[in-house]
Amino acid sequence: MPENSKDPSGLGSTPVRRDLHLRLKQDADGNPAFEAIESKSITLSSKGSIDSVVILPDRFHDCGCPVQIPAGVRCAESGCFNVSCQRHATWCHKCNLPLCLYHVRYGPERIPYCQSCLDELKRRQRLSRIAKALFKPFIGERGKQ
Repeated sequence: MPENSKDPSGLGSTPVRRDLHLRLKQDADGNPAFEAIESKSITLSSKGSIDSVVILPDRFHDCGCPVQIPAGVRCAESGCFNVSCQRHATWCHKCNLPLCLYHVRYGPERIPYCQSCLDELKRRQRLSRIAKALFKPFIGERGKQ
């Protein structure tokens, strides 16, 4: 709810008391960030009535799906606290760590990996290509005889 807003309810009232329920989270850079869970405002209307307004925002998992879809996994990457729904829950193919949509990396044939396992896979493939190129003349000659 914006701080400069005098009347979030749109009723033409002056706020007398506001209660905010916030969740402390971390953004992608690891900085603290607040997420509004619920707010309640007790206001005095222009006609003299005391109004009570409760605002419950739509909440979403970090994958973008609404929280009505059950939670699937919390990302295991260091410093990441993202929670994906069951539909977008993803695990690394090699080490089986749960990953959010932001940290999942796809290797050959669209297989999901974490960044460290994908780096290891690429290193292994590179070494395999180099070894094949180095030994190809020797293996090719032997195969012809």
